[in-house]
Amino acid sequence: MDPSIGIPFIEAIAAVIGAENLAVQGLDYPASYFNFVQGAEEVHIAAQHLTPEVAAQISSIVLFGDPRNGIAVEKIDPSKVLVICHEGDLTCKHPPFVTDTHRDYANDAPAVAVFAVEKAGL
Repeated sequence: MDPSIGIPFIEAIAAVIGAENLAVQGLDYPASYFNFVQGAEEVHIAAQHLTPEVAAQISSIVLFGDPRNGIAVEKIDPSKVLVICHEGDLTCKHPPFVTDTHRDYANDAPAVAVFAVEKAGL
């Protein structure tokens, strides 16, 4: 989970539902620069391989700086997907070109947390 959005996103969810109702398991590994821009792309690729039963269990998907901005996440109900692409984030248009704007999604965490919590029915 990218600390520039991951940690603020988790903190925002905890603020909405209470920290006592949230469990998070992060991974301690050194991420490379290239992987920094690939999270949304990996979601698109993984979704292609979901069975209908598994896809139906997904309550929400949030993509920050999606290189496929405007292209649906395959097999996922579009109402469950929220894509956040800031003006000036060239990753949303010309991946893998990363600007400082691509690292500025933490301000969206509170609104995105509400979306995810509501979609999960919490």
